[in-house]
Amino acid sequence: MRENYHEPLVLDDLARSAMMSKFYFIRVFQRTTGVTPGRFLSAVRLHEAKSHLVHSSLNVAEISARVGYSSASTFSRRFTASVGLSPTQFRRSGRGLREGRSACLVRSIARDLTRTSRVSAGSITSSTKPRSAA
Repeated sequence: MRENYHEPLVLDDLARSAMMSKFYFIRVFQRTTGVTPGRFLSAVRLHEAKSHLVHSSLNVAEISARVGYSSASTFSRRFTASVGLSPTQFRRSGRGLREGRSACLVRSIARDLTRTSRVSAGSITSSTKPRSAA
């Protein structure tokens, strides 16, 4: 997930690659990480977006596409709910500069997961259900 966060991920494919049923995969993943695969993916995407906002001149729509969101408005809404600032406000605040470029990915994701407990994580789809337009 950390390497393919920018691609559409299908829960059935993730489970198959781990040689598990999707239901068992979810249970094992959640037991291991403390969160569902969807929430983990959302946190990884938000972490990468923060890095792009601080260290690049890409606009918000380009960043949202690069980190795997098909809609810039969905990205902005989830980012704001998680971080407490819009992507543009986050970039202007320089807040990411204090976290440092070498901040531990796992620690940063864990912090983001704590903040995203109310954020929807419908980023991983099941191939047996149609994808909602969240």
